[in-house]
Amino acid sequence: MAELIVSIVLATFNLVLGIFVLMGKCDNFILGGFSFPTSKDAEKFDIRRLRILIGIFLLIMAPLFLSLNIEGSKWPGHYFSVTIFSILIIYYILVYTWAKKR
Repeated sequence: MAELIVSIVLATFNLVLGIFVLMGKCDNFILGGFSFPTSKDAEKFDIRRLRILIGIFLLIMAPLFLSLNIEGSKWPGHYFSVTIFSILIIYYILVYTWAKKR
């Protein structure tokens, strides 16, 4: 039961944060999360594209957290880990290619 509550809390957090990111309310959070040492490094990325990528990533993660602990789920932990790892690889490739200014 405790695992289900944790899954619901994580899914809700990801859903709410994803919506706020897509609305443009968390731009400082996005730039702070990338830990840019200077503002010149931050200018290399398009904040709108980063916002879209992070928002979609968070919205994808919400149902994944819920599906992990649903009773009768045949979703073992290693499949969950592989899925998240694959999504992260795609995410970072898109951040450093599509979201980077040319």
